[in-house]
Amino acid sequence: TFTIDDNRAIFMFADGSKAWEGKDFLLKQPQVSEVSLEGRQYPGLAFRKKKKEEL
Repeated sequence: TFTIDDNRAIFMFADGSKAWEGKDFLLKQPQVSEVSLEGRQYPGLAFRKKKKEEL
């Protein structure tokens, strides 16, 4: 794990298939707003909550 700043981190997986399991785990965490994997962005629980608060 490499911390980029207070709200960003990079996770390195020795086995690429574990990256997809990691994505699924992270997206279930209430404080995660987005996960990027192989050039795609996946919105997390915090992203959805943030959007509702803006309305």
